[in-house]
Amino acid sequence: NVSGIIAANRNNAVGVAGMLGGVRILVCKILNSNNAGTTSSLIAGTTYARERGVPIMNMSLQSYPFSSTLNSEFNSCESAGILLCISAGNQGTNSDVAFNYPSCYQQTNIVAVGNHDRTDIRWSGSFDPSNYGLTNVDLFAPGRNILGPILGSSYALYTGTSQAAPFVTAVAAAIKYLNPTWQAAQIKSNILNSVVTRPVYSGICVTGGRLKAVTSVGSAIRQQPANDRDADQ
Repeated sequence: NVSGIIAANRNNAVGVAGMLGGVRILVCKILNSNNAGTTSSLIAGTTYARERGVPIMNMSLQSYPFSSTLNSEFNSCESAGILLCISAGNQGTNSDVAFNYPSCYQQTNIVAVGNHDRTDIRWSGSFDPSNYGLTNVDLFAPGRNILGPILGSSYALYTGTSQAAPFVTAVAAAIKYLNPTWQAAQIKSNILNSVVTRPVYSGICVTGGRLKAVTSVGSAIRQQPANDRDADQ
């Protein structure tokens, strides 16, 4: 489902279209069929991806305990310039008070993503409401009744910050494609500086806004280096 949000085949009149075409995804299996996983599996998956040069990681994961070993691995990702797009969690709580890991680690290369509904407000319904936090949630992205593929050949609607994070991941990947030399700090800054701010998000996330893909990608295009293809200047 997460991979489909990012990169489901486009223009084939089947199912849904992913945010990006032609993208390559390195899938690391961390959770089992019951959606449960261990910290050691998360560390192994993150390390595996980092060592193979993955520039952007999506982590639709929540409710892990703090781990000094995982914190060290995230430090390594930070040093490598890898952007970590992580779901903020679905408890409807303030992540500044009740830390939800892995989104609440403090590395500067983390983007913590809450989810909003189709009325453009934080999803706070009776099931899986989005976490929030002026310090530990960066922005919001679509995450209510998101249609996507499931195992086999079917499609289903999902709600949660796990669906919101891959929208941000896809925009980050587009930015990386446009500006291959950019590291996590530049990609993150571009995304956060391009949000749509709204009063309903004020005080509940760092940016006070939600993802604006077209603005973020447009900004990345404008910042591409000038290439003189015929070398006459």
